[in-house]
Amino acid sequence: MIKGDDDMVPRKHFHEELKDLKNMVLDMGELAEKAITKAMQSMMERDKELAKKVIEGDEEIGQYNADIEMKCYELLALQNPVAVDLRTISSSNRIGVELERIGDYAEDIADVVVDTAHKPLIGVAEDINRMAEISRKMIKISLKAFSCEEAYTVFKLAFDLAKYDDDVDNMYIQIFQELVTYLKQEKHGFFTCLNMLLVARYLERIGDHACNIGERAVYMITGERMKIT
Repeated sequence: MIKGDDDMVPRKHFHEELKDLKNMVLDMGELAEKAITKAMQSMMERDKELAKKVIEGDEEIGQYNADIEMKCYELLALQNPVAVDLRTISSSNRIGVELERIGDYAEDIADVVVDTAHKPLIGVAEDINRMAEISRKMIKISLKAFSCEEAYTVFKLAFDLAKYDDDVDNMYIQIFQELVTYLKQEKHGFFTCLNMLLVARYLERIGDHACNIGERAVYMITGERMKIT
């Protein structure tokens, strides 16, 4: 049986809705990446008020995730998607969760700033800031992979994520060792070092979530499971 033009309308509408879903994820990703940027800015500038704004903004990121989840359910109910369409919906839902966790870590960093803004930064803060730059770059790469529809490019971006993840892990170890040295030499107090270690740990976890997004992007386009971390 040959389908008429009227039969193609629902399918066309479905793909428009699918495109809207992906744009929602990308908008959420941009919001999460900006939250990390502002959280680190508040740390480096000892800006308690900016840190509070990051904390307040976490609710918007959480709402994005809720909206994405609802959109996924609506699309599943609209048609019975298969293959890449189904993987796009499931991956979008999962990536929304990953981005919400990234937003939570931005809030965690801001919480540290609120508690410690009255104290001067210690030397390791510069290393942590460089670590943050790589973590933010990883978020952008993972979202680029999600938006890409060419398998070769998605795999290439996934391998880039793996490289940067190794860099972030190595920087975390270096920062940990620096902080241990500070404590042994009694250069800084225990809680000052602990708070810096927490920020570094949050950034390391952000990198892991970016890798998870990259893995979902590979699965979405190819149907293959790939482990980046």
